[in-house]
Amino acid sequence: MTIVYPYMKDKLLKLFKKYPFIHFDSLGLSIIIPLTGASKVSDNFTGDKNAPVSLYLFGDNTCKSDLERRAFFDGPFDEVTKTFDSRHSFEYLFNDLIKELIQLGADQTQASDKQFIEALMFNLFKAKEKALDCKLRSPGYDTMRRDLLSGDHSIMVSKAEFIVKTVPDKIRNLDIPNIIDITSPAASVLDKIIASDTVSLRLNRIPFSDESSLKKSISAAVNQLNTDKLLSLFSKKSKLCFRTVYSILQENIPQLANAPDVDFNYIEAQFRAAFPEEDEDKRNDWKLEDIESVIFSLFDPHIKIEQPRINNFLSLYQRCFLKYTEEHSNYKEYMPQALSYQLFIFQTFLYLATLQLHLTDKKQAKRFLDHIQDPRKLSELLTQLTRSHSIPSIAELPISPGQWQSILDATYEIAISYIDAPHYDELRTACSAVQLKNTHYLVMGGKLCWSTSPLTESGNINTPAQASEISANNFGLFYDKRRHYITEYDHLSLIYQILNSDSGEALLWEVIEEHLAQITPHKASDILTRLINDKKYHCAELLISRIPFSISSFNSAFLQKPCNLNLIKTFLQTNDPYLHLSAEKIFLFAVKKGEAELVKQLLRWKKDLRKYFSGPLFLDAARAGHTGMIKLILLYRPDLLEYKGAFQHTAFLNACAHGHPTMAKFLMDMGANIHAKSVLKSDNPHYSRMHGKTARQWAETLLNTDKDVSAKSIIKLFDDYYQQLEINFNSDKNYKYRFTQTHIAQALDNNDLRLAELILKNRPDLINKLDKNDSKSLNKLQAQEVDLKRQEKERKEQERQRREEEHRQQERERQRQEEERRQQEEQRQRQEQERLQQEQQRQRQEQQRQAEARRQREQRSRAQRQHSLRELLKEPMAVFDKQINLFETRIKQSTTRKNPAYHDTVSNLVLELKTAKDEFLNHINKASQAAFIGRCRLAMDGAKTELAKHRGWYAFNAAMRKILGILAAITVVPALITHQRSEQGYYGTFFGKKDLIDTQSVKELNSLRAGLELTHLRCTPFIR
Repeated sequence: MTIVYPYMKDKLLKLFKKYPFIHFDSLGLSIIIPLTGASKVSDNFTGDKNAPVSLYLFGDNTCKSDLERRAFFDGPFDEVTKTFDSRHSFEYLFNDLIKELIQLGADQTQASDKQFIEALMFNLFKAKEKALDCKLRSPGYDTMRRDLLSGDHSIMVSKAEFIVKTVPDKIRNLDIPNIIDITSPAASVLDKIIASDTVSLRLNRIPFSDESSLKKSISAAVNQLNTDKLLSLFSKKSKLCFRTVYSILQENIPQLANAPDVDFNYIEAQFRAAFPEEDEDKRNDWKLEDIESVIFSLFDPHIKIEQPRINNFLSLYQRCFLKYTEEHSNYKEYMPQALSYQLFIFQTFLYLATLQLHLTDKKQAKRFLDHIQDPRKLSELLTQLTRSHSIPSIAELPISPGQWQSILDATYEIAISYIDAPHYDELRTACSAVQLKNTHYLVMGGKLCWSTSPLTESGNINTPAQASEISANNFGLFYDKRRHYITEYDHLSLIYQILNSDSGEALLWEVIEEHLAQITPHKASDILTRLINDKKYHCAELLISRIPFSISSFNSAFLQKPCNLNLIKTFLQTNDPYLHLSAEKIFLFAVKKGEAELVKQLLRWKKDLRKYFSGPLFLDAARAGHTGMIKLILLYRPDLLEYKGAFQHTAFLNACAHGHPTMAKFLMDMGANIHAKSVLKSDNPHYSRMHGKTARQWAETLLNTDKDVSAKSIIKLFDDYYQQLEINFNSDKNYKYRFTQTHIAQALDNNDLRLAELILKNRPDLINKLDKNDSKSLNKLQAQEVDLKRQEKERKEQERQRREEEHRQQERERQRQEEERRQQEEQRQRQEQERLQQEQQRQRQEQQRQAEARRQREQRSRAQRQHSLRELLKEPMAVFDKQINLFETRIKQSTTRKNPAYHDTVSNLVLELKTAKDEFLNHINKASQAAFIGRCRLAMDGAKTELAKHRGWYAFNAAMRKILGILAAITVVPALITHQRSEQGYYGTFFGKKDLIDTQSVKELNSLRAGLELTHLRCTPFIR
């Protein structure tokens, strides 16, 4: 049937059809969020045809829910890029929807159409806020429970916790179902580990068939034929072979008797394609199992055989796990996952069995839970289930065959739907004898969904096409009533406008009251939640009584910090069935939060809630430091003061161990046993660390931590305990009545005579109420105390004597040490003196070494300098030597006769000059230069006297020379010859004075003096 819409209506419908999360029911617009692929598990779970009860699997906190919800909000996962495609995420698509609505509104010419689109967008944004609340968590369990209850107590919601991760969790993987109104005893961690290992091992040993029904039937048909005949047909006439086997299958399987014939020509063609004609000769070598495998592979796509109905746990387990192995061909490589799935099958069966019992007999369900908590009994139950090929007779499961079959069918349905799950988590189910209506939860298109507003659909919407069609039909009704929708939007807009402003609560309530009648209760509950979150409590209190009870609003009020008691009181006055059904949960939650005033309010509302005050709650409050809650619980349950939980811990010990000094002081004043200690079994792994540790020792473990100050305060309470106790006894006459013979017994058990005597001092009447053992203990402790005092007195005397002796020994020791110190000081001074002397000697040696080094350096420098000077004087000295040698040679040549004096003078002069030169060259400086020059001159001057003496012609008498001169002149020739040849000439030779005439030696000496260049040597600049 085709529906024709006006332009605006048609555009909107097409637009909304593009976005599958938009749904319209008879009440209006909703956003739908998928929770899990599960749906209705069974139409008649109880097997009662007269009063059938449906079983719904909600699983709103299962792994499949997590995956689907993430795909909805983040977009589908891309296996190639390993990322989520945000273009198909909820928020991305929602923004596209809003953009299209804005554009559509802009295209409209009528004001009412524009206003209608504005109203749609306003409500869509409100629905989006609710939808986003489900992004990280599924909708509230309480909301689901209330939706399902709907005031009908025949509807039951239950929850079971299973394995929480791929590798089985040894702590939680055998948490048996927690059914409403049934409490199962908590198994110890060790029991759970043992049970887990035992059950997992047994499940893994269960044999399972890896062959399908068709494969078994083909094997049976082949075995009916003669082997030789079969091989002959298969090798030569394969088509006839296939027909023959199929005819046997039709005889053996009734389902194939009236089935249409198989196209054997097509099967033959497939066979020929796989095994060509040239391979016919090789077919003679085929084995029987090879032929069976080929026939099965050819027949399997064309023959479908319905498997027989599961009628026992063994077939259920085998069929589920066979399906698992088909889906996970490499399951042996990931055995932890496979083992998890095996446990999941078994635990789902246990859960549904318990659920089935609960529907008929809660007490029997409780007994069954207790039974399967025992690991040994649980193992025996598994043995019974796997050995039986029919419905077993189990005393703990007194259910009818129809109920058995319902459990098996439902278990198979759930287990198969979870084959692809990455892990196995908790299940939530609902059993209902009526059709679900007006609920947030609905099965749409094969998926369990949650709606942002209550839905009024009747029954399930089985396919996506049906969901689209129903939504389209409801959209037509919704569009026709758009005027009412716009009117409601106008009223809501005014209310939210005031809510978003800074107006006072008086004006706000005036606006709400004026427009409240024009909006739906669902929208009114949204306003109430907003008022509570904005802490506009006065308006919220007025609105609570005007609208139906809202769970989300109540939860918001309950979670306010600080909690508004008047608001809670107003909610409680509504007396909604949900509050009474959830009273225990609300009360326990308030106790765990430590809201003492809120708990008082709840007790005034429902007095019988006090029965839920329990020892574990009391210990939890002590651990959390909720002193007000501790006081309130003791007001109603004073017997819990010494309640002992795990490891025999009391509330006082918990307060000390967790660093709560205020609570510790209160419990001390209440008479708590200060000697409480941890008690562990010897096989506990923490035995050595925790066993016997007292409350004070627990407090001491907090020292030097972030609770160091609290720990010191608690330790001081222990130090001042007896003094404070005396103060309490003296300040309050009635305080002593808090203590009984039980306190005395506790003190005596811990050998605390001081506390026992302090109590007896103020309560002497209790002495007659002590039993024989306590009296005996008291007398024994008192006798021990007297003995201890005597021993203490003796010990003190011994201690005094010991101290005196120690003093004397210390004095002697002091004197000895003083003498040792004096001797050590003298030795130290001697050593210091020796050290100083050694240091001085070392310094002198060092100075000498340095002086010697300097001398050697200077000597080397002088030697280098002298060498350089000698090199520079080499040429002048060569001239010097040459002149001396020349002088000596000439002297020797001119000496015609031997004269010892003359010879000695010349030799001494030459020797002196050479010696002067050698001494000068040995140490060259200005002084040695001057000495050298002076010495040379002095030598030459000294030799001149001897050399100036005439030993030849001039040695004659002057008169004789003159006579000879005259004779020479007379003769003329001798005179001429003398004049020409003599250096002195004629006149000088014969008539000159010998003093005025130098001898030849003097001339040579003068020539030597001139040749030595002594004056030039004096001006040498490089000699310093």
